This record gives sequence, structure tokens and C-alpha cells, in this order.
Amino acid sequence: MTKESIRRDLSEIRYYYSQKALFDKGNFKVVKSTIEEKIERYAKAVRTAPARLYAVYIGLYVENNTQLSLSEKWGYSEGYIKILNRQLCEFLLHSLSNKTEEV
Repeated sequence: MTKESIRRDLSEIRYYYSQKALFDKGNFKVVKSTIEEKIERYAKAVRTAPARLYAVYIGLYVENNTQLSLSEKWGYSEGYIKILNRQLCEFLLHSLSNKTEEV
């Protein structure tokens, strides 16, 4: 895995959650099962993350906030949210790479 693949996956996860109602009522069984497997893999990895990084994952990718909107909701600077998101990506890269190697 690479940082770029993590970012692509997170973008796809964000899109899925932003369009979840469409996926739920549509006939997207193959696409839905593929993305749901990815979501499950990332959810398992992020469960062991520090609380702040877990919250960033939920805020940005599950709740579909931008870094700017999340910074405003939380009362932090956008730059700080970017730092946390970068740390989240690093954490996921390390965590998911280790799990891939174990299999």
C-alpha cells in the first residue's frame, strides 16, 4: 500500500457514505459489496487509532465533512485538521500494511 492508495480509498469511502441512500435503494450489489469490504477493512484498522484520529476519520469520511467545515465545527484551524488527517493516513498506511504482511 502507498499513501496515494490510502487517499484514493478514503475518497471512495467518503463518496460511498455521501451517497449511501442511493446505494441502499439502488441495485448496486457488486459495487456495494466491494466498497463495503473496503469500509470494513478500514474500520478495523481505525478502531485501534488514537481517539483524535478516529474522530477525524468519522468526521471527514463517514460524516462527509471537508477539512474546513470540520475545523469550524470543532473550533480548530483548518491547518490542524490537515495535520490530523495526514497523521490518520500515516496510521492507516502502517496499520493496513502490517495486516497485509501478516496474511
